[in-house]
Amino acid sequence: MNTRHSTRHNSEEEALLFAAEFLGPSSAEALQSKAGAEQLHIELARDLGDSSDAALRVIHSMGQSDRALVDEFLGYFFNDLLRLGSGKVGSRLRSMLDTQDLVQSVMKDVWADMAKLEFRTRGSFLSLMSQRLEWKASDRGRMQTRDRRREDKRVEMPEQISQDDFEGQLTQMGNDERKSKMWLAILRLPEPERTVMGHHVEGDSVPKIAIAMGLDEQETRRAFDRGIYRLRRELGD
Repeated sequence: MNTRHSTRHNSEEEALLFAAEFLGPSSAEALQSKAGAEQLHIELARDLGDSSDAALRVIHSMGQSDRALVDEFLGYFFNDLLRLGSGKVGSRLRSMLDTQDLVQSVMKDVWADMAKLEFRTRGSFLSLMSQRLEWKASDRGRMQTRDRRREDKRVEMPEQISQDDFEGQLTQMGNDERKSKMWLAILRLPEPERTVMGHHVEGDSVPKIAIAMGLDEQETRRAFDRGIYRLRRELGD
């Protein structure tokens, strides 16, 4: 075995180990499939980044037709985005903006734009995400400052539905893993449920969501109830 072939073989093994350890079973299986292995071989030959970047490029490409791969791809970047997001929320806005919600909102946008986004290396992708986080934090800060100036003393509470305590879990999710899984499940919902539940997790009530989406309140309530049902079924709650 010549040195070049040996190096490529080692790189393929490193890419497979990376997928199994840091991405997940769907990604590891995809890279071992015939199509995945061929694409990985091509990406490694490009000499663009290291073996983990090559694996991520393949998963990003294959994920455009496989939502499980998108889940693992975005899940891999979640903690890095939290770290980046914490630097985008200035001290003046910390009382109004939750870093985790900011990151998950950007991830929701990325999910929708996945087919349009180019992935080259982990570093370049994080640079793009950092820019998006900065834009989102700036927009959120302006919107929430404006809303606070407009709101009266009446506190609008989210409406309740008789489906155990699941609705409360959406706005008070405990650990990072639970919240990440919830957001990824929301991203997989059809419209309008996806947008309705995204607004709800960010603290908006059904009447406020209806106004934001230009829907009547009854239609928004039905979408909300369908979203709750679908999430409970998918998450096993």
